[in-house]
Amino acid sequence: MKCKNCDRDAVYDDGLCESCHRAAVENERVQVLSREEKNNFRGKTIDADGSVHDSAEDKQTIFDTVFRSHGKQEDSQNPHVHIYATNRLPLRIKFAIGFILLCIVAVIFAALSLLVYAAPFIIGCAVIYFGYSIIKSLMH
Repeated sequence: MKCKNCDRDAVYDDGLCESCHRAAVENERVQVLSREEKNNFRGKTIDADGSVHDSAEDKQTIFDTVFRSHGKQEDSQNPHVHIYATNRLPLRIKFAIGFILLCIVAVIFAALSLLVYAAPFIIGCAVIYFGYSIIKSLMH
């Protein structure tokens, strides 16, 4: 009996030789998952670039879980509102967002520090003004 693919001698009951049978078994074992299957899959996932992800290590918040389960309903109700999760963003984008947030926090901190530094002078000026107003009203 000849192999269905390469005309070598078939060894297995499926009509394939040793190498074709091994390739067929390998093709059956490796599957490309859809995005929904990948999100719901519990186990190790190998991406196209060769990186391996373990779903047990993926950190999901309650918000992510609720968003995924109700996402289709929310998209159909209000197509203009999009909620973006950061767990699938590239690392350089996460660094850029982190740097922008750091700059915003630094500006807020600097403004508050300036206010705290200037507070005694502002209070002093207010006390002098109110003291002057009281003395002026008593003199009249």
